[in-house]
Amino acid sequence: MPLKYKRIIKVTFIEKLRKFLEPYFSKRRKKKEPVKHRVFRVRKKDKWIYILNFLGIFSWVLLILCTFLYSAAAPEKSNFYDIRFNKNIRTVWDYGILEYLFRVLILGLGISSIGLIINLNRHSRKTDRYRISLIILNVASIFGLFLYVFYF
Repeated sequence: MPLKYKRIIKVTFIEKLRKFLEPYFSKRRKKKEPVKHRVFRVRKKDKWIYILNFLGIFSWVLLILCTFLYSAAAPEKSNFYDIRFNKNIRTVWDYGILEYLFRVLILGLGISSIGLIINLNRHSRKTDRYRISLIILNVASIFGLFLYVFYF
């Protein structure tokens, strides 16, 4: 290959490299144009989301209340101190507390069902999701009501 062809190739490569690196090392840089993005509108959560969050939290409070009522209504178990000091213990269920438990279970079932209906009607956006908390609480309330009806 003759020398003049090699020189032309070198010159063109150096010219290309200089043009490529010039914006990074020159004292006068061109102003960068702002990148045009799609407008992102952040929308506030609507009132139904706040209602669903409140219903979920309130349902959990009711379920925790149900566990306390259940443990308070259950018959007491005897231990060493009860036998030693001849303490009288309750060996039957407290039906007054069980009645409150039944009412709280019905209230929890109603609240979680209302939350599920709202969730089903609102589930139209891509970002919407089903509240698994409401489903779990609905099933737990139904299970508790069946236990109350068939066991007590």
